[in-house]
Amino acid sequence: MPRRTPSGRAESTAASSARRAAALTVISAAVMASVPLVAAPATAASLSTWEKVAQCEASGNWQAINWSGPFYGGLQFTQSTWESYGGLTYASRADRATKRQQILIGEKVLAGQGERAWPHCGPKYGLGSDHGTPYPDPVPPTSKVTGPGAGAATTGIIELTASVTDAVGAPTSATFSIDGAAVGTDKGPGPMYRTTIDTRNLADGPHTLTVRATNDAGQTGPSSAPVSFYTANRATATQASGDFNGDGKDDIGVLYDYGQEADGTNHSALWTFAGNGSGFGDPVKVWDNVEAGSGSWNWGRSKVTTGDFNGDGKADIGVLYNDGQDADGTNHTALWTFTSTGSGFGKPVRAWKSTTSWNWDRSKLTSGDFNGDGRADIGVLYNDGQQADGKNMTTLWTLSSTGSGFSGPVKKWDNDDRTTGSWNWDRSKLTSGDFNGDGRADIGVLYNDGQQADGKNMTTLWTLSSTGSGFSGPVKKWDNDDRTTGSWNWDRSKLTSGDFNGDGKADIGILYNNGQEANGTNHAALWSLTSTGSGFTGPVKKWDSGGGSWNADASKVTSGDFNGDGKTDVGVLYNYGRQDDGANSTGLWSFTSTGSGFAAPVKNWESAQSWNWFRSDLV
Repeated sequence: MPRRTPSGRAESTAASSARRAAALTVISAAVMASVPLVAAPATAASLSTWEKVAQCEASGNWQAINWSGPFYGGLQFTQSTWESYGGLTYASRADRATKRQQILIGEKVLAGQGERAWPHCGPKYGLGSDHGTPYPDPVPPTSKVTGPGAGAATTGIIELTASVTDAVGAPTSATFSIDGAAVGTDKGPGPMYRTTIDTRNLADGPHTLTVRATNDAGQTGPSSAPVSFYTANRATATQASGDFNGDGKDDIGVLYDYGQEADGTNHSALWTFAGNGSGFGDPVKVWDNVEAGSGSWNWGRSKVTTGDFNGDGKADIGVLYNDGQDADGTNHTALWTFTSTGSGFGKPVRAWKSTTSWNWDRSKLTSGDFNGDGRADIGVLYNDGQQADGKNMTTLWTLSSTGSGFSGPVKKWDNDDRTTGSWNWDRSKLTSGDFNGDGRADIGVLYNDGQQADGKNMTTLWTLSSTGSGFSGPVKKWDNDDRTTGSWNWDRSKLTSGDFNGDGKADIGILYNNGQEANGTNHAALWSLTSTGSGFTGPVKKWDSGGGSWNADASKVTSGDFNGDGKTDVGVLYNYGRQDDGANSTGLWSFTSTGSGFAAPVKNWESAQSWNWFRSDLV
C-alpha cells in the first residue's frame, strides 16, 4: 500500500523502497569513518536541479518532516547525515535551516556519495550529471542611471534615479555622484534606487551623474556609465529689459561670466544689445571688471535687475551681491548699481550693504517704481524659512530709490498676518509691473500649488498691489482650477511681464514647456494673462512652436518694448549648445507684439564666436 509523504501526496511502493535505500545510503555517512565506502565522483548541481529534487523528495517544502525516517527538510536528510556533513553550522536540524543552507549541505553529500544518496529523485533529475553551481561566487552589482535623462535641463529640487542588477546576490544600496562627488545614498533591496538633490547648489551648466551599488556580499560594483545633464536655475529668474540709451526702445543686457583668472580674480563683463527698431545690434561690451581694474567680481554671487533708478529716462542695472558669511554665521549682502551714461555705464557703485545678517541665497530680486515717484525701486522676496509647526515664512522688502542711492530695506509684507497662511518661497516666481494702471508698480507671484491626487498640477497667480507707501496683502487673481485650463505645471513655466497690448496695464507672459514629442521635437508655447485692471483674464495661447522644435529649457526669457511702438515684446536668449568644434553657440530671438498677440519669433543675432548661454544672465 502507498504511504503518505510529509506533504500528504501518495508515494509509490517503489519510491518508498527507494527512500529506504536512500536512508540507508545517507545514514551510512554517519559511520563513514569506520566503514569504508565507494564514493561517487565529486560533483555539483545547479539551483534549478536541486529545486526539482526537493520537489520530488518533499513536494518542494523546505521545512518538511517525514517522521517515518525521520527525514528532515526539502532534501529529506537524516539527522546523522545533517550532522556528519556540517549542517549544525547552520541549524540543529535540516528543516530549521534555510533553503540555501540545505542545498549547501546537499552539495557536500553529493560530492561525497553521488546522486544515489537520493536513489530515486537524484538520478531522475540528473543530479550527478548537472555539473552546475547552485550559488556561484558573488559578483559585484551593476548600475544604470535612469533619471534625469541624458541632456536634460534641470532646475530646483530634482530626483535622481537608478536601477541595479546583481547576477548572484541582492543589491543593498546605491550611491549617486555628480562630477565625481557623492551626493546621496539610497538603501534597500532595490532594484530601483532614488535620492533628491537641490540643483541650486550646483553651478549652472553641464554635469555628469554616475551611480555605484553595493550588494549583500559586501561587494561594491563599478560606477555606471555617466549621464550628462544640465542645471539652468538662473534661466528661471524673471527679467525685464530697459532702455539703456534713452532712445525710446528697450535694449537687452547680459552679465557674462568669464570664470576665474590664473591669479584667482573672478572675471565678469556687462554686454548690451541695443534695440534698433527692427531688431538688435551686435553685443557691445560696456564694462569688464578686469579691464576696468575694478577688482574681482564673482558672477556666481550676482543677481541682476534693471530699472531707471535715478529718474533720468535711461535704465540702469542693479546687482544684489553675495559678500559671503562670517565665522559666526552672519551673512553679508550688498546692492550695487551701474548707472547708464547713455553710451555705456559708470563703474559699479555700492548703494547699500547689510548691517545685520542678510542671506543672499534666500533673496529673489525684482524692480519697479513702487511708490510712483518716477524712480525705480528694488524689491526682494525673502525666504524666512520654516517654523516648528511647518509653516513656511516669506517677506517682501523694498529698497526705495533716493535718486542718488537707496534707503535701507523696509519690510512691506510678510505672511505672518493671520490670514495668508503658509507661503513657500521656493514655490514662488517673482515679477513686477503696473498691473492696475495706477502709475505704481505692483508685485506678481506665480505660485506652485503642487500636484493633486489625480496628477493634475496646480498653479496660482497672486498680486500684491502697491499702495504708494506699501503693498496690500496678496490677492489670488487666477488659478488653473477653473474647469477650462486643465493641468498647469509651474516647473514648466518661465515668467515675464509687460504691457503686451499697449493699454497702459502690465500683463503676464509665460513661456511654457510642452515637453518633447515622440520624434524628438521640443514643443513650447507662449501664453499671456491680460490685465483687466482689477484682475486678469485666463491664460490665452499667443504662439505655439507647432512642428518646429523649440526647447523651453534652452530659453532665458525677458521682455521690453524693443521697437518703441508702446507695446511690450518678448525676448529669448537661446542655447544652441556646444558645437562640433567645441564652441558654444547662443542666439537672441524676439516675439514682437501685435497688440492682440505675437508675431512668430525672429532670430536677431547668433554668436559668431563662442558664447556660453549658461554663463549669461539676462538683464
